[in-house]
Amino acid sequence: MFDRFGLYSRGNIHFSRDGTLGNTLKRLVRESETGWTQRELQELLRVRVQVLLLGAVHQEEMRRDSVGGLYLYVHIEPSIGEVQLQRRRERIAARPSGEMEIVRLNDSAIIQVLLSLIRKRSINLRP
Repeated sequence: MFDRFGLYSRGNIHFSRDGTLGNTLKRLVRESETGWTQRELQELLRVRVQVLLLGAVHQEEMRRDSVGGLYLYVHIEPSIGEVQLQRRRERIAARPSGEMEIVRLNDSAIIQVLLSLIRKRSINLRP
């Protein structure tokens, strides 16, 4: 029933074996081999996670470090977090030179960008 990440979806309703989104984020970060970016977690969980991630960092339940121009959320235990960071660096280094990471925007992000552009344009058109 639950997938390898402990998640289950039925239509637009999503469940986690951890019960709450916060608990799910903490478990995913603790169990990860290479840490997670905010975008990766958001795409996996299909919900915005930035506020909960920052809250967990401030409460010292996970750590945030910059790797390859992105923030990476890793285990709070320094020895485990460093292994996660090193594995992510190795994964980045293994990409062929010049290969860029493909960023996929979800429908919500696309709509937000379009609305922002429309608002800006309508402001500029006013006399």
